[in-house]
Formats: sequence, structure tokens, C-alpha cells
Amino acid sequence: MKNLSWRDVPRSFVLCDQSSCPMASCCLRQMAMQVAGRRDRFLTIVNPQRTALSAKCAYYRDATPVAYGRGFLHMQSQMLPAQYREFSYSLRRQFGRNAYYERRSGRHLCSPSEVACVRRRLASLGLSHLDFDAYEERYNWDD
Repeated sequence: MKNLSWRDVPRSFVLCDQSSCPMASCCLRQMAMQVAGRRDRFLTIVNPQRTALSAKCAYYRDATPVAYGRGFLHMQSQMLPAQYREFSYSLRRQFGRNAYYERRSGRHLCSPSEVACVRRRLASLGLSHLDFDAYEERYNWDD
């Protein structure tokens, strides 16, 4: 994945100022601190007294990009009508009506936890072989 830019960092993301931490080179909070510090006048950081300078830090966020799902429109054509009704109804309850349709169409990416939710729903219907329309590698800011 490309180098992290200040444009990539959500303004609400909590940063870490522990540059001496051995995990700093692979912690998204520390990496974001390096680029957001150039953009913002005021920063929200984790209290340095609450951090652990190790992989066991409660605030450590792995900077490895993860797969986000984009759209699942093509699943409907591979489901029986009753399966699709149950699938879409359960996900509309989970995400909300508008959010469901934004994710289904691919206008909004499905986060890793949302991808897992969709896969669990497919598995419960015996449709584990179905997949998202596409995947994109992104930094995991939220999950």
C-alpha cells in the first residue's frame, strides 16, 4: 500500500506520541502522528502515562492494511428469492436501511467487521461460496 499521507488520517483518529516505542514503526497511531502533526494545529493523543511501550499496549493499532469489501450486488442473482429476502432483511436490521443499500451497491466500503457479519449471514444460509463484488486494501482506522 502507498505511504501514509496526512489526507488519509481521519480528523477524529486518536494519535500516539510515543515515538520511542518499539512498535512505533508498525503502529497506525504513531504513523498517523508523524503525518497529522504537520496538518493540525491541535491533536488528540493517547495519554502517554496510559500506554505500554510494547505490543501489549491497549492502544496499539496494527498498520497492516486490511481488506474492505466493496458491494455485494451480484450475490442476489445467485440466491433463491427466499434466501435473498432473509439475507437482506437481517442485514438491513444490522446496518440500517440506507446503510445497507450503500454497502450493497458499493458506495460505502464494508469494514472488516462488517465483512465478517455478511460472511456469517451467508454461512447461516449455506451460501459461504458467495463473495463481495471486489475488495480494497485500506488502513483500518475504525474496527
